[in-house]
Amino acid sequence: MGQKPTLRLFFIVFACVFFNVTSQAYGYWYNDRGFYNWYFAGNYAPYGGYAGGTVAGNYLQGMGAYVDAVGRLHVNNAVAAKHFQQAYLLYINNQKLALKTHYEMKDMRADYAAKHRKPRLTKAELEARAAARLPPRLTAKQRNATTGELAWPMALRAPEYTDSRRTLEVLFKERADRPDLAGKDSDNEIRISDAVDKLNVALNANRKSIKSSLWIAAHGFLRTLKYEARFEK
Repeated sequence: MGQKPTLRLFFIVFACVFFNVTSQAYGYWYNDRGFYNWYFAGNYAPYGGYAGGTVAGNYLQGMGAYVDAVGRLHVNNAVAAKHFQQAYLLYINNQKLALKTHYEMKDMRADYAAKHRKPRLTKAELEARAAARLPPRLTAKQRNATTGELAWPMALRAPEYTDSRRTLEVLFKERADRPDLAGKDSDNEIRISDAVDKLNVALNANRKSIKSSLWIAAHGFLRTLKYEARFEK
C-alpha cells in the first residue's frame, strides 16, 4: 500500500509530460515550418488541403465563410456607393465650372464688342455720308442752262455715240424750257435715265478699246447726267 502513492505520482507526472510533448508536436505540425504546412499549404495537397473535420465544425466553418462573404459584400457596396457619390460630385462641379466659364466668356465678348463698337452716326452724319456717295451736279461749264448743250468728255465724242448725245441734249433743253415738267419722278427724268443707261451700255461694250482714264471720266459724267435729271433746274 505504501507504493501506491508513488505509482500514482508517477502516472501523474508521466501524463503531464506526455500532454506537454503532444501539444508541442501538434503546434509544430500546424506552424509555418511544420509538416502540415508543407503537405497541405501548397507543396503537396492533392485534394486542396482538406484536413477533415466534424459535421458541426464544417457547418460552422461554412456559415462563417458565408457571413464573411455577406459582410464583404456590404463593405464593397458601401465603398462603391462612396465612389459613386464622389464621381457625381465631380460631375456637378464640372457642370458648374462649364456654365460659369460659358457666361464669363459671353460677358468678355460683350465687353470687347462694347469697347470696340463704333459710335452710332447721327441723322446728319448719315445724310452727309449718303450725299458724299452721290455724284456732283453739272457745272455751268458742263451744261448750257438755256440751250441744254452739254460739254461731253473725250470718250463720248466718238461718232457711234452721236444719236445718244443728241437725244440727251434735247431732253436737257426741254428741262431748261419747262422746269415745271422736270425733276424727280417726272417723265423728263425717266427718259433721261433711260437714255443714259443705253449710252452706258454702249460705252461698256467698247471698254477694252478706251483708255482707262478716259473711260472713268466718261462713266462719271453719265452718272452725273442721271443724277442731274432729278432736279427741276
